[in-house]
Parts: sequence; C-alpha cells; structure tokens
Amino acid sequence: MSYVPNESNLLSALVYDLTMGQTGATPVDLQPTLALLRTADQVSHMLLVRPDADFARVGRLMRELRQTGLEVLLVGGSSEDRRAAYRVRPKFTGRGIRLLHLSDDGSLWAEGVGLGGYHGPLARYLQRGGRGSATQDWDAFGQRAQEGAARLAQETTSFAKLLASRPPVATWALVAAIGAVFALQLAFHATEDTNALVRMGALLARRVHAGELWRLVSCTFLHAGVVHVALNVLVLLAIGLGLERILGSARYLLVYVVSALGGSVLSLLVTKAVSVGASGALWGLMAAQFVLAWRSKNVLPQHMQAAVLRSAAQNLGLNLVNSFRPGVDWAAHIGGGLSGGLLMLALVASLPRMVAAPDAPLTEPRPSWTLRLLAAVGVVVLATGLGLGLARGQFWKLGEPPRFQRVALGDIGLTVEVPTELQLAQTDTFDPAKPEFVFGDLLQDPAVLDIIVVPVPLDPSDFDASYAEMKKAMDQAALPEGAKQQGTTEERRVGKHRILERRYAYDNGVSASSLVEIGPQGFYRVDFIRRASLQTAWQDVGEHALFSLERAR
Repeated sequence: MSYVPNESNLLSALVYDLTMGQTGATPVDLQPTLALLRTADQVSHMLLVRPDADFARVGRLMRELRQTGLEVLLVGGSSEDRRAAYRVRPKFTGRGIRLLHLSDDGSLWAEGVGLGGYHGPLARYLQRGGRGSATQDWDAFGQRAQEGAARLAQETTSFAKLLASRPPVATWALVAAIGAVFALQLAFHATEDTNALVRMGALLARRVHAGELWRLVSCTFLHAGVVHVALNVLVLLAIGLGLERILGSARYLLVYVVSALGGSVLSLLVTKAVSVGASGALWGLMAAQFVLAWRSKNVLPQHMQAAVLRSAAQNLGLNLVNSFRPGVDWAAHIGGGLSGGLLMLALVASLPRMVAAPDAPLTEPRPSWTLRLLAAVGVVVLATGLGLGLARGQFWKLGEPPRFQRVALGDIGLTVEVPTELQLAQTDTFDPAKPEFVFGDLLQDPAVLDIIVVPVPLDPSDFDASYAEMKKAMDQAALPEGAKQQGTTEERRVGKHRILERRYAYDNGVSASSLVEIGPQGFYRVDFIRRASLQTAWQDVGEHALFSLERAR
C-alpha cells in the first residue's frame, strides 16, 4: 500500500483513528487521495475520498463493493464535489452505497435522511464526534496495517483449504452419468435422430401429458450431438466444481435437481418441440452462483465477491443472448435459472460462516437433516427418471425389423398390417369418398404410414389406361414443402402386384415414397415416410402395408 501520511491531512487523521481506535478497521488500499478500509466485522467497507481523487477509480470501487455494504465519505470539498460522487455512483445497483460528506469546517452531511438515519460503523464514528486522531504513531499504524494484510491473506488461505477438503463428488457423478448416456447414444446412433432421442427419454409434451413424467428428468441427461454435450459438460465442470465445494454436495444437488425440473416444466408449458440437454440445470447453477456472490456475507471472501459476481453476471448475460438462437430451448434456460436462483435465495441465509473473523472461526457447511433428506430424494428422482426413460423406450431395439399387427381401417371393410409401434392418429375430418388413415408420428415414431383408399370400381380391361394416367398424375403432382424428387415415377411388378412408386427425400435425411396399386375395388395409395437411420430395417414396410390390404372377413 503506497501511502504517505500527513499529520495536517484530515484524510490521514481519519484513516489513522478508524484503524487504531475502537472502530478497528483494516486498511485495504491506501493512496494519498483515497483510502479503502474493511470494517472490523470483515463484512462491509468504508471508502474515504478527497475532492482531488480520481473519481473514475472511485466509481469502479463503488461498483465492485456495492453488494458488501459501502459507506463513502467525501473528506473536504464543496457541494459540487458531492455531485461528482453522485455521478460515478452506480445508477440502478447502488442502493447499498451510503454517501457522507465531512466539510473542511467540520460540518456533516448525509444523503437523504441525514446522519441519524445511517447505522454503519463510519456513520456512528462521525456521529460520536470522530474527526481523526491528533496523536498519530505511524510506526504502530504500519504494523497494524501489516497485521491486517496478513489476516486477509490468512482468510484466503483458510478458505482455499476448506474448499480443497470438500471433494466435488456430485459434479463428477453427474459428468459420468451424462457421459455414459451419451456413449449409449453414440452406440445406437441416437445423437441427432429425433425418434431415437424420444425413445431414450427426450422431453415431448404429448408423451408427458400421457403420463410419462419421467421425461422431465431423463431429457436432462440426453444431448443432441458431440458439440452440445461437450459444451454442457465444460460448463458443468467450470461452475460445479467450485460451487459444490462452497455449498456442500447436499445443497448443490438440491439446486441441480430443482433447476433441471424447473427448466423442463417451463419448456413443457411454452414449447412443443422435442427437447434434450442439461442446460436448464446449468442455468440454475449459474443463477445460484450469482445469488451466492450477491447476497452472502460470510461465505465468499469479500475481495472475491466482486470478481465472482461479475463473472456470474457475464455468464448469465452471454447465455441469455445465446438462448434465443434457432434450435435452442430458451424456456428451459429461463425456467432452470429462475428455479436455481430462487432456491439459492432461500438457502443462502442457512449457509454457515466460511470466512474467518476474529470472533467466528471457519465452520463446515454441513446441511441440516432436512436438506440431506431432500437431496437424497433428488438423487432418487434423477436415477428413477433416467432409468425409466431408458427402459421404457427400449432404445436397444432401434434399427430392428418391425413386428406387424393386422388392424381394421375404420368401418370401410378393409384391414391392413402395420408395425406394432405405429398407432392410428386421430384426425379431425374424414371423407367417406376418400378415406385416409395415418399411422405414426415422425416426432416420436420411426416412420409414418399414410393409407388412402379411393373406392372407385374398375374393369380389369381399363387397368393399363388407369396406370398410365396415374403415372402421369403422380409425376406432375406437387411435392411436399422441402422435398426433392428422386427420379421419375416407376412402374414395377412385385410378384402378383403391379405398383407405381414415386420417391422423394428431405435435406434432414427423412426419405419417403408414394406407392399406388389399382384393383377392381379402386385405388390404394400408401405414403411411407421414414428416417434415414431406419432405411435398411424398415425399407419394405410401405410395400408390406400396401400388399396386405384385404377385405375384412
């Protein structure tokens, strides 16, 4: 600390008395025109400023220390100098800063309510008539300052030792679980295939509404690709390793589980698309880190709080911008952040002292039995949700040939064989002149079968002309949006069946074919849409359905 005392300098006299007197403050930064002191309880700060100080630096100190409780005393100067202090004070976040003014003639001024409305140590000192010490032993002051610096260093060392003694078991367990699940995704080609993700437990609104509540949890262990899982694991390690050591594993797990569920619930309420990823839980951890640095008094060392708060705020700001990119589930982010932040507000008051103080030694952040029980329930929720998500979807059967069942097509007198996985979708309209039946949903099923029947009796002698007209019509028909045709409509024979087939595909790997067969009872058309990963095992499903159409017995 570069500080040249001056017995005729009021700032020097005040600093000496606040340090050596009953106030017992600790000098943190001493300069000829300003002095920063830490209060005896090691919680708040006092900033003494001369009118000729660098007010840009004063503003930076205000921003860094506003959450700890800060009294700012302008030593000397006029009302214009007070206005200069106002100008550098944080506009919207400076409520914890109290401005005082001690003029050259000894008169006092306090912002707003007057001096009596403030109860900080500096205000009480001035109220009692403190105006600096007339007798000053600067050698003794230097020794006291060195002792204070040593105490701050000891605080940092003790805090670091306490953190090192608490291994972040939960964070590494979560990383291992996410890694193991992603290894399964890679083994079964289920990293970017929507159907495969749904089979493994992705969040899908209609499945949750149907009673599959475990998806609120299982979706947080799944990730859509290597980049997605790598980024989430890196964030989990960057934030979780330190946060778990500070909170303890029980509180940390509770924040993680509540944040994960909060993100899934808001995503379920707002978005309807398939959602995967641990981002909601990670947002909860980031919000908890922010609240911890903002609201805690004895958990983080004071000189660390500003840096941690600034880092947490930057992380939240950057991720908020990133949350509104296409394909990102912003609702899960916001839901997780709100859940984690609010829970941390409730927990922060229960955290024991982890910062050394003269009359309050360091204590282990041991949670109550209630918190431990809640954390244990959270672990059970995570394990059960993940287990049900993997087991109920039977993802290991992905790519296997389908099993078929014969079902009736409404009351039109026809039956058809379709894969057991594909359920008949409910439609709002039904045209008796052109009955249509859709089996499956591409968001959650490996394929979709769309069966259309046109009951127009035909004479076998008209088949050739009918096939020629249908082939021309299929070639000229508009393709679905985003589809590209693959070749022209092909006429071929499969055993006793004569069919027309038109193939097309989408850029996302989904392929489709329209199959038409003409018989004495009319036209039968089957549109078969399937994912690229299922082309080998399911490539003949459309033909199988078309050839299995027959009259009900």
